[in-house]
Amino acid sequence: MAIVLFKIKLKVLYRLLKFFLLLIIIVVFAPSIAQNNVIEPVIKVKSRSDKNVNLVWRAFTGDVSQYILERSIDARKFQEIAVFVAMFSNDEPTYEFTDRFRNSYNGPLYYRLRIEGLDGTVIYTGVTVLKAVQNKYTE
Repeated sequence: MAIVLFKIKLKVLYRLLKFFLLLIIIVVFAPSIAQNNVIEPVIKVKSRSDKNVNLVWRAFTGDVSQYILERSIDARKFQEIAVFVAMFSNDEPTYEFTDRFRNSYNGPLYYRLRIEGLDGTVIYTGVTVLKAVQNKYTE
C-alpha cells in the first residue's frame, strides 16, 4: 500500500514539476518573442524638418479619457508634450500634432502615447523612432 501511495505522489510531483518548468519558460522567453514581432507604430510621422515634426494617430476604440503624447531624445526619459481629450463620435477620429522646436534639432526622436481610460487604467503604446536627420552639404 505504501509503495502505491509513493508512486502516486511521484506522478503528482512530476506533473507539478513539468507545469512549473513550462511556466518558467513562458515567463523568461515570452517578452523576447513578443519584441521580435514587427508591430506597426501607432504614431505615424507625416513630415519632419529641423524645427518641426508632424505626427498623426487614429483614435483607439474603448473608453479612452485622454491621450498624452510623450517625447524623448534618448529613448529612456519621456516628457509630456501634449494632452488630447478623447473625442467621442461614431466615426474614428484622427489626432494630429506638430511638435515645434525653438532651435534646429536633427538628432533622433522617440514618441509614444500614454492612453488613460475612463476607469483610470493607463496603457503605453510602442515607441515611434525617428532617426537623426543627415545634414546634406553642398559644395
